[in-house]
Parts: sequence; C-alpha cells; structure tokens
Amino acid sequence: MFKPLGFLCIFTVVTFCAAVTTASPIVDGSLDAANYDWSLSDAPGETAYTAGLDIDKVYFAQTDSLDPSGASRYVCLDVVGSLFDTNGTSLRQKRTGVVLSFYDSATDYDANVEIVLTITDLGLLTNYSFLTEWDPSANGGLGGYVEQGFDGFTAGNEYDYAVGEAMELRLSLSAFQVYNSGGFPGYVVVHLDDAGMDPDDELEGHVPEPVTLSLLLAGAPLLLRRRGQGRHFLPLGRK
Repeated sequence: MFKPLGFLCIFTVVTFCAAVTTASPIVDGSLDAANYDWSLSDAPGETAYTAGLDIDKVYFAQTDSLDPSGASRYVCLDVVGSLFDTNGTSLRQKRTGVVLSFYDSATDYDANVEIVLTITDLGLLTNYSFLTEWDPSANGGLGGYVEQGFDGFTAGNEYDYAVGEAMELRLSLSAFQVYNSGGFPGYVVVHLDDAGMDPDDELEGHVPEPVTLSLLLAGAPLLLRRRGQGRHFLPLGRK
C-alpha cells in the first residue's frame, strides 16, 4: 500500500518559465527542455535534501494527434544532481514516490486530478501507481472520484515511463476517463517522496493549457501563491 501523505514537507518558492516546443518529448529519462512547453522551478540553494531527491524543475507538455504517440500529456521531473534517485532514503522500502496533484485554482482544497507514481530500481511499480480524477457525473450526478491503476494500462500505449538524469512520463489522453480533451485543471502541486526520514520536497504553481500559453509568452501576468496547511490531497492507499 502506498504511504499516505502524512509526511514532513518543505515548501519552497516557485518560479515559472515557458518556451515554445520544437518537437514531441522523447521519454527516455534524458531531459531535452526544448521539447517541453513550460516549466516550474524550485527555489535554489536548498540543503536539506539528499542529492537526486531535491527538485530542480518540473516540465510539462501537451501534444495533439500528430504526436507519434498520439495526443498525450507529458511531465518531466528534474532533480539537483546527476541522476534521479529511485531508492529514496529508507533502507527498508528502497523506493521513491512522485505525486502530481492538479487543482482548478490555488485556493481549491481538493484535487481534480492526481497522478501517483511509485518508483524503484526495478522500474515503475504499476500496481502501486495510479491516476485518479474527479467525475462530477459519478454517483448519480453527486460527483465522485474514479481511479485507474497503471497495472490496467499498457506501456507504449496509454503511457511511457523512463528514469535517468530525470523522471519522464507520457500519459495518453485516452488514459483519462474525465479529462481526455481540454479543460485540464491549471494549478499543480508536485511532491517528491523519499519514503524515508529526509524531508520530502514539494513545489507548486500555475500550469497553462496550450491555448493560454501564447498569452503567457506575450507577457501576461502570472500570479503564484503559496499554499496553506489546509489543502486536501486524495487518499493514496491502494490494495
């Protein structure tokens, strides 16, 4: 069962940058920043984290059906140091967790989409990695969360994953049950869990959809705000 998010987090200042994508990202664990649309940067100079577990930048991209892999969303988590650490700092668990929680705004308390990845030296543990979405039509229109485990996806089809100097993930739009077109929630909290005793790293900020990216590149103002203690993550238990 994945460890709940009841661990110590260090919150850091986030900066934003955007760039024009020149090609679809290649998911091989070696970051090519030019192939991503935008990024969030963690504050430099943090000393509390083990090398390979300190977030440097998180990159995002979204492609359409012309992508060789089909319409997809991409994320790349780059760390301070030469390699992304898949072992964490626990001698017993030997794993690293990545949680990406997407909200409609910085003031929301419940995530609309959450992607949970459990990573070891053996690769992505698909039975402990899953995609959860808020579906307003569930439960007779009352709304509810729908979840899909990565063990129900096919690598090379619904997703691609690689780790090296960075962790890279592609999720096909077909992997999403609710957010399989536009309207993706635009505020993200990225959590890197060392599964051990060191503090976990975290950053957050606005992530625009491609339709609004041109406005940001033209210099539209971007407001980032820090999150308080009360934001709700989705339950991360999975049998």
